Amino acid sequence: GFYEDPASLDAGVRDGARDGLSAGEVVVVMARPARLESLATGRWPRAARLVPHREHREHREHREHREHREHREHREHGELVLMDAEAMLAAMLVDGRIEARAFAETVSRPLDALRARVGGAPVRVVHELGDILVVRRQYDAAIALAALWRHEVTRASARCLGAYALDAFVGSEAATALERLGRMHAAVRGGRQVYRWRNAWTAPWRDSAPRC
Repeated sequence: GFYEDPASLDAGVRDGARDGLSAGEVVVVMARPARLESLATGRWPRAARLVPHREHREHREHREHREHREHREHREHGELVLMDAEAMLAAMLVDGRIEARAFAETVSRPLDALRARVGGAPVRVVHELGDILVVRRQYDAAIALAALWRHEVTRASARCLGAYALDAFVGSEAATALERLGRMHAAVRGGRQVYRWRNAWTAPWRDSAPRC
């Protein structure tokens, strides 16, 4: 989704996470460290569990017992998983380009492990990976990342919201990137500026390709 500015993007990330938790989904937020810290101390609907992303090393029987218990909890309360978007990009970028294999290791593999752990509970991803790249003016990388997300959404059958702040798109090169990214995303949200862009992208949305 596209938002007017960083403040509305922040609200969009929170709203996306809150909607998923309210629906009992497992919500994965991939965001800047400062936003993660704010989310970690935020108030969330129902009794959603907060889980910073990390590797678990447990005895198999203990892990299976915990996972069986968590499967019930996910259906009742949802879960919020926080992942550092800047660290993820550092792992995915090679010479300024997004590496598909690194994306698979950094995004696809953890999401597969999460889905296996929660026993098929619905998963929603809310991320600002692309926005970080746009702020850095790494437009080609942002477009390549969006293309990988489209494939991931299809492969994993996950709901996904990629959040961008429009005021980060400055200059002619950025305008071209914004148009290309707009055609790759399913929705825009925000004020008048956002809806002017939405109207320009209406026709390309008519195809059935999955978007994030």
